[in-house]
Amino acid sequence: MDKYLVYIAAPFFNPEQINTVVSIEQALSEIGCSFFSPRLQGPTLKSLPENEREAAAVKVLRSNVEGLAKSKVLLHVLMKDEGAAWEQGYWCGTKGFTLERKNYDSPIVTLTFDDKPLNVMYRQFSCAHLHSIKELTQFFMYYCPECMAHENPFDQFQNYGNKIT
Repeated sequence: MDKYLVYIAAPFFNPEQINTVVSIEQALSEIGCSFFSPRLQGPTLKSLPENEREAAAVKVLRSNVEGLAKSKVLLHVLMKDEGAAWEQGYWCGTKGFTLERKNYDSPIVTLTFDDKPLNVMYRQFSCAHLHSIKELTQFFMYYCPECMAHENPFDQFQNYGNKIT
């Protein structure tokens, strides 16, 4: 695919994380939103023999950077993952974010599964913060061009949980 609506920045290294990412992929698929999921791009480095990991790491990075470049929205699933944090930093650096300006043309949407307030560092760049697969589905039903039901989804979703901690 040449372009994606959503890039899923999330860990997938244990059964809980994999189940979360699969649920997100299924929810986006069900409403017709295209997405790039690093989980679907190949094996994890841990599953490879040690002598193959270095070459594979370069391919993984290249694939993920290309996926980021071809996506319109970064969905950052906040599950304590350095890779997803790096992807968000790369996104901010390449999509026109500044300390004074969120970029609603290439938004960051954050997702957690609790009611904790969003960390101030993430809050500064998150255009919407969601707490469940149901909210994720509702948000992207509004945002997805193929199933656009509302002109500006941020009117309804940008303040979800965006309390300063």
